[in-house]
Amino acid sequence: MRRIRHHNPRDHQPALRGRWVWIALTTCLFLAALRLHWMPCLVTGRSMEPTLASGDWVLLDRHAYRHQPPQRGDIVVARVGRERLIKRIVGLPGETVEIRKGRLFVNDQPAPEPHPILSGPLDIAKGQLRPDHYALLGDNRTISDLLPLHLIVHRDQVLGKVIAVLPLGTFFKSARRHEPAPPGTHAAAT
Repeated sequence: MRRIRHHNPRDHQPALRGRWVWIALTTCLFLAALRLHWMPCLVTGRSMEPTLASGDWVLLDRHAYRHQPPQRGDIVVARVGRERLIKRIVGLPGETVEIRKGRLFVNDQPAPEPHPILSGPLDIAKGQLRPDHYALLGDNRTISDLLPLHLIVHRDQVLGKVIAVLPLGTFFKSARRHEPAPPGTHAAAT
């Protein structure tokens, strides 16, 4: 006589549980490693319009400048006091930087700005950058009376380079049409 063996689902539970624990642990380690290299940030404010809108998410590469210096035109997040601000690099160490009626001049020459800007009446007096210092400026030059629109930061204050943008602020702009926006552009790290 032949014995019929019934399948008991509990026989495989320890193996399945061990597999799920391994998957969860691997996922946590992977996310922790990502967090050490990249940092998601939420944009708040209007000083980087039209490039970035309040509500956009950006991905910051913390190691972008490990082997090369920051370049003019890079969008970066810098720590100023307890705040993180998102701006574009417009001046490099040793350069003379000036803003006349919203137009950027570097070493007394008009500097090309191939990215979109909102031109306005912004004037910033000429000044020479010290070694390891960078001039940062928002793309929205129409809000000249609001600070922090421009910054001079030391290289150590630059937290990283923006490498990706998820434009949720632009996508949901019509839903927020009547909300007042904060003046400066901040980056809230998550």
